[in-house]
Amino acid sequence: MAATPKYGQVTFLGQSGMTYMKDIYRSDVAGALINWDSGAGAGTGSETFWTPPENVVIRDLALVTGVVDTTKLQLTRNGVPTGDILQNGPFVDSVATRPSLNVPLGAGVKIAAIQLA
Repeated sequence: MAATPKYGQVTFLGQSGMTYMKDIYRSDVAGALINWDSGAGAGTGSETFWTPPENVVIRDLALVTGVVDTTKLQLTRNGVPTGDILQNGPFVDSVATRPSLNVPLGAGVKIAAIQLA
């Protein structure tokens, strides 16, 4: 099938109480990294990682439905998988009962996600 790129949003809660909402772009290509908003919105040319300014936890993942070639995201910290694999289904943005997340990530690390089939 042909890849169907879609957008999403990741919500982080900082140790200070600050909320960071980062738009993401998913190319729907297995093995590819997602793209994070670098300041002008997420897209094919934006960064493939985000570096938090403080310790954060991922609280929410909201994905636009419709990708056809990938089914999950594997989180990485400085290029090393964290062991957290998030299935697309429970995190579709129209699902009001999305699971609450509590994935801790340190200040200054490069957070990325690999799209998996």
